Amino acid sequence: MRNADTIFEYRLPLALRQAVLTIAPAFGLRPSYLIIGAMRSGTSALLKHIACSPEIIAHFGQEIHYFDRHFQHGVAWYHAHFAWFGRGPARITGEKSVNYLFNPHAAARVRAYNEKIRLIVVLRNPVDRALSHYRKSHFRDGRDPAATFEEALDLEASRAGPDLARMATDERHYPSAVRWFSYQAKGHYAEQLERWFEHFPREQFLILRAEDYFARPQESLDQIADHIGIKRFELCEAPQKASGNQDPMSAATRQRLIEYYRPHNERLAQLLGHDFDWDR
Repeated sequence: MRNADTIFEYRLPLALRQAVLTIAPAFGLRPSYLIIGAMRSGTSALLKHIACSPEIIAHFGQEIHYFDRHFQHGVAWYHAHFAWFGRGPARITGEKSVNYLFNPHAAARVRAYNEKIRLIVVLRNPVDRALSHYRKSHFRDGRDPAATFEEALDLEASRAGPDLARMATDERHYPSAVRWFSYQAKGHYAEQLERWFEHFPREQFLILRAEDYFARPQESLDQIADHIGIKRFELCEAPQKASGNQDPMSAATRQRLIEYYRPHNERLAQLLGHDFDWDR
């Protein structure tokens, strides 16, 4: 059995990786699948578990963010994250950058790069996702000074709204306020998927419910293996939910968000043809 920690091996300096691809491009794999989101939906655990397969060679580091934040660096910079010297039966690679789903320009960029790429999406109850996002920004990263989740929700429109509007027309605009404070907006899953469906056929997507992945991880990994074209493989370890401050959401705030997301979730159900049964 492969240890999930092998995903972070081969930590060569970026300059050396770029040099390797310059002098020996045959050793460089190109990503054939992307985990595109959603943020705080278990994608980091999923990335490690995909690396349990002996057919997968992991990319360097956690998230590359080429198709959203670092597109200006060019494709050679991107490919340098996938340099490969060959090891055993490993034959394909991919990456996980959770803001690809959310970024309004990522889908078109990915389509131009590889129109056949396989896409994996993990969707978590947007109510729980929003709280997890705040906990990360406030407690773990220290980025959000809002003292409570409720305060952060009230401030979202003023802190992230203007930048979200500008992002729609400015491909280079991706400010920190959007990454840190878009707690509710990043749960508008139907809107985000519709953009991707404009560029890729539905069969190139595997859309997983995060709650199912955490409850039955092996089943989800079997689906992923079938989707990206590798043999089914054994799970290395049970998925771990994100740690950190775990104070429960108040009943009033949960109900507030349930009502907020109701039309968005109905739109998602119509788009995909099935209901995710969140907050029933």
